[in-house]
Amino acid sequence: FKTILWAISKNEMRSLKIATRVGQAFGLLMVVAGIWKLGFWFMFIGGFLFLMAPGEYKQLVVKKILTQIKAKNLMDSFPPISMQKGEEEICNAEDDLAVVLGKMTITGRFTLFVVENDKVVGIIHRASIDEYIKFKM
Repeated sequence: FKTILWAISKNEMRSLKIATRVGQAFGLLMVVAGIWKLGFWFMFIGGFLFLMAPGEYKQLVVKKILTQIKAKNLMDSFPPISMQKGEEEICNAEDDLAVVLGKMTITGRFTLFVVENDKVVGIIHRASIDEYIKFKM
């Protein structure tokens, strides 16, 4: 349904928001139908739909937020240090936060060194990214 709306409107956020609202309305309708006549399973599935429908929209909002800011804007900085770091321990200063968060998730790290022109210029923490997301939502 979202894809059809997206093809028509050419606006991913708007089409996903509409699809989310329709999904919630359908879930609520199933809950009411379950209470009225159709039983527990209809209520259960409808409640699940109602609660889970906003998830994809929230995920897209977070992705949009993270792609709008660079690692260098959120890092704790210190004087440049020339040092060799493993690829899994670093990110580039110009990487957007979606890339940084993806790298942290893949490597299981909560901090990464931020590198600019082959010099370590700062460090970025997962907690800083989480705080930024909460602030923007």
